[in-house]
Amino acid sequence: MPAFVIPCPYCGTELKLKDRSLIGKKGKCPKCSKAFRLEEPEEEDEVQLELVAPSPAGNQSATKTAPVQQAPQINTFEAPVVAPDIESGGVQRMKEMRRKNKKRRNFQIVIGGLVAVLLAGTIYYIKDQPEKQALAAAEAKKPKRNAAHDAQKAKDKSDLEALANAAPTRGEPIALNFMPSGARVIINLHPDEFWKPGSLAEEFRYCIGPLGIWLETEIKALTKFDPSEIDRLRICLIPGLRNERPKVAAYVELKEEQLESTLIKLFPGDSVNDYEPKIYLTGDDCFIHIDNRRFAVGPGEYAQEMADAIDVNAVTNRDIETMLLKTDSERHLTILFDPKILRLEQVSWFPENARPVLNHFLDWLGDDVLTAIWSVHLDDQFHHEMLLRNDAAALPATVQRKLSQRLEEMPERVLSAVRKMTPQQIGPRKIIGRYPAMAKVFTMATSSGSDDRSVQFTTVLNDRAAPNLALGTLMAWDESTRTDFNKSDSPAAMVASNQPKKELTFEEKLQKQIEIDFGRMPLQDAFAYIADEAVLSLEIEGDALKLAGFTKNMPQTFKYEQISVTKAILAIINGEGNSIIKDSITKGTGKIGLFLDDTGKGFIIATEKYIADQGKTAYQLK
Repeated sequence: MPAFVIPCPYCGTELKLKDRSLIGKKGKCPKCSKAFRLEEPEEEDEVQLELVAPSPAGNQSATKTAPVQQAPQINTFEAPVVAPDIESGGVQRMKEMRRKNKKRRNFQIVIGGLVAVLLAGTIYYIKDQPEKQALAAAEAKKPKRNAAHDAQKAKDKSDLEALANAAPTRGEPIALNFMPSGARVIINLHPDEFWKPGSLAEEFRYCIGPLGIWLETEIKALTKFDPSEIDRLRICLIPGLRNERPKVAAYVELKEEQLESTLIKLFPGDSVNDYEPKIYLTGDDCFIHIDNRRFAVGPGEYAQEMADAIDVNAVTNRDIETMLLKTDSERHLTILFDPKILRLEQVSWFPENARPVLNHFLDWLGDDVLTAIWSVHLDDQFHHEMLLRNDAAALPATVQRKLSQRLEEMPERVLSAVRKMTPQQIGPRKIIGRYPAMAKVFTMATSSGSDDRSVQFTTVLNDRAAPNLALGTLMAWDESTRTDFNKSDSPAAMVASNQPKKELTFEEKLQKQIEIDFGRMPLQDAFAYIADEAVLSLEIEGDALKLAGFTKNMPQTFKYEQISVTKAILAIINGEGNSIIKDSITKGTGKIGLFLDDTGKGFIIATEKYIADQGKTAYQLK
């Protein structure tokens, strides 16, 4: 086939093309590096044409990406440099990856087609229904049937708008380009701010102690750069098989440009393509060179998918995609997450000593929250924000009211927990002793608002609040890992109420009305919560439970706005919150029971068989 030439529409350079089958595809001028669509040529020239990889997103402009995920273990891409075997090495592996990802891409195309059909149908429906529009307009002029409800709804929305107007930043939403599909946790971080000498963010990092040190180590392992050299870091956690660590993908934007050779030396691997962005594979991981300031890393199996996502956000959960539009990429730290995933994957994603705190937080959110955004900005003030997307079946105003009530109760619960702590050092003792007061100030400084599908809580405090809260939270959490919350208050309680309370009798404590909202809370934490609410001693005989096939981590799921302590305990031991316990009772293979401890004013949780074997008498709750 004879050769012909195509002039570059930008600089006029004539590019030689030998194959007319490339007409209609995208090319790149080797002189000005501009990409353009190849049209029918007019005359020949001797300049070689450089083709670029087709973009699945058409002509959309590239946007910033938002990777998000933090895993306990991060790959370091330290495999030795190996020259790629064009036929059986990197290229062959890339073909295999494309084959594996074909079903996922086809599924996305189908979903995109369905959305397009629905959108077209909606437009047709609107154009074809002028009479219905007129009726709707007339209906809107009628008096409202529930003026009080509408007034409250308008106030909630007004409050939400006021919170948005008071935001410290006005950045673009976090993007997910250069990321694989399926992210369920997204972290957007400005490392340079937290490592800037003398900044409030740096002081905040120092106050979280070992967590700050761990974060620095993980950032260096993931990106090969010191955090102070990174302007933006976005990490995505993609769930895999159940009880496995999540897949980690990250987007990095450096403060200064680097030589391409420097970046490639940091992430040695096989080059598998000759167009932009370039992909390098090393072991099970990939490195994607976007330009000399930006790159992405992630699982090798997602390499082509990440490289193709130049102009579009990766596909993920619909609620997460909706909430991404409400994020602000300029906040110093933002974490967008799916609470259900954190609950389900906590065993493989979180260390054991962090799970009780995680479950308490998820229980505070409740089952009505589908997606959450937590953000912190540390400038002249401490700006803390929680933006929550509620279930469509739940009224936002109801969710807002419930969470506001739980927030108001938080200082009292912190106080109750702190009373049982006995730090051995004076410094931590003083800080933990002041922590309930910090929690009270935080609660009082929090404002809320809601709209049709979201609830927002915003807290604004002075700059000193950020490091104090960080340090108090860290020390209280650390001390909680050594505290027995089933025991009575410490004799040398650090914090005491000025209002003396009447001591309830043992029977009165059992009849006390409490609120229960267990969303897969571990068995030991459920009993600890009940004991704390009733000021009772509840100890668990773990070995006895194991012999009957029960564990302290068995999740409990039930909810009561008002229930007596007695009935709450019965709900657990009768299997109301766990099917395994209920099945065991039905089959007669074992049942949880309890008996009085030596004081006669507290219980020991065991099994009925264990109680009988020990010659004890099971306590009959009424």
